[in-house]
Amino acid sequence: SAAEQAIRQASGTRAPIKCWGCSGIHDDCNHQFKDCPYKFEPAVQQQRLKNLREYQRKQRDPNYYKRDGFPSKKAVTLFNTLNDDDLSAEQRAQRLRDFVAEFHTSGSETSPLSLDSNMTPS
Repeated sequence: SAAEQAIRQASGTRAPIKCWGCSGIHDDCNHQFKDCPYKFEPAVQQQRLKNLREYQRKQRDPNYYKRDGFPSKKAVTLFNTLNDDDLSAEQRAQRLRDFVAEFHTSGSETSPLSLDSNMTPS
């Protein structure tokens, strides 16, 4: 859908993206909702509607990320992609370091946690 394409473009992620409907319900969710084999299941339809409403809310409120405790949209994107299935352990660790660094470079007074170079809490 156009909304899914806008999210993919805004977040800088490439296809495949996670289906707004079956993500979290089915393991096979690397597709757009329009191509979802489960799109007629009531739970999948409810999940898509919930995610669509959340997306629309965020589009109306450009500072949504601050209300959610993030210092920037980049921090939200990094956080939301930490558990991507296609990331190696090394890539995931780098993404976590980038996420923590985003709190420090944005001038945020809060930090999710402090990490040393070995990725262990300090």
